[in-house]
Amino acid sequence: MAQDSASLLPHVSSVKGEIGLYGHHTHGLTVLTTAVFAVGEMAGSGVLALPAALNGTGYIGILLNVMCAIVSAYTGMLLGRCWLMVLHRYSEYQEHSRYPYPAIGQVTFGKPGRLIVSCAINFTLFGVSVVFLLLASENIQSLIQDAGANISFCYWLLIVAGCLLPITWLGTPKDFWPIAVGAVVATSVACCVILANIAEDSKTLPPAFYPKIDFKGFFFAFGTICFAFGGHPAFPTFQADMRNPEKFGKAIFIAYMSFSYKRVIFRTAMMAVILFVAESIPHFGAILSLVGGSTTTLLAYILPPVFYLKLCSMEGSWEKVTASLHEKVACAEIIAIGAVAGIASTYSAISDLATSSFSKPCYV
Repeated sequence: MAQDSASLLPHVSSVKGEIGLYGHHTHGLTVLTTAVFAVGEMAGSGVLALPAALNGTGYIGILLNVMCAIVSAYTGMLLGRCWLMVLHRYSEYQEHSRYPYPAIGQVTFGKPGRLIVSCAINFTLFGVSVVFLLLASENIQSLIQDAGANISFCYWLLIVAGCLLPITWLGTPKDFWPIAVGAVVATSVACCVILANIAEDSKTLPPAFYPKIDFKGFFFAFGTICFAFGGHPAFPTFQADMRNPEKFGKAIFIAYMSFSYKRVIFRTAMMAVILFVAESIPHFGAILSLVGGSTTTLLAYILPPVFYLKLCSMEGSWEKVTASLHEKVACAEIIAIGAVAGIASTYSAISDLATSSFSKPCYV
């Protein structure tokens, strides 16, 4: 018997009472905490870079920004539905899973699916880390310089990386939820400061200058916009840590392990590599657009609808979930547009990185 995708799973009422009994779920994240994590994941440097992206896309950038936000929310909920279907079809995933997004790829397309997702996530998170390190160092240097101290930006990269290193030794999101709260507060304060400065500077601003919009500039900005709404690599991890994973859609709507020496060594090495890349390419805008146009587009706009349609078409001992016609059409459109725009944006970012955005490394 087929089941409509709106209900997602058979006997959902009984499921709600059982999900929390699986090991870690009894002490997992609440809906509100998960929503805070989702906000902190998306509302960061990408949001602060949106003004420059809108400047590069003109008035159509406003519509593009709204559409990316809506599609991102939709595909985020599709990803949540995918994980729920995996949970209820395969008992081996009902215990705690450190890598839920790759697990969805494994279930739908086997080892190649898991490999593609894992590589895309690792590239995205690595690029995001480089962007955050560069942006934080630039901002701190600017503040300290205004206060009269003159410390090189390249040294601030070392200082910030050293301060962030201990945080990387923590385990899953449930082990460091206060960091998510801090991220939301910090971004909210930054947005308020920006709005206050806009109001103050508007009194003395010269006439607005609108740069010429071309293919390269438009899709470079598109990558930045995608980056701003690309929290999807972390969404399944948040959901896997929830007490009631079936409430993940509600968390997205609201948003709108112990230590081990191996983890410490590996993540310290990763921080060293991130620092090296940041010192080598001290220009966060180009990296941000490259990540946003390539793997973020893949993870946020292409793979969620692909996996969702695949899971709905799969047959087994479980009750089949059927995607409605409008869902199939919406997913097909998102996949097609995301693929074309992602390729164009990646090309623009690589071209910009190789020409106008190239900067001399800090160690040269």
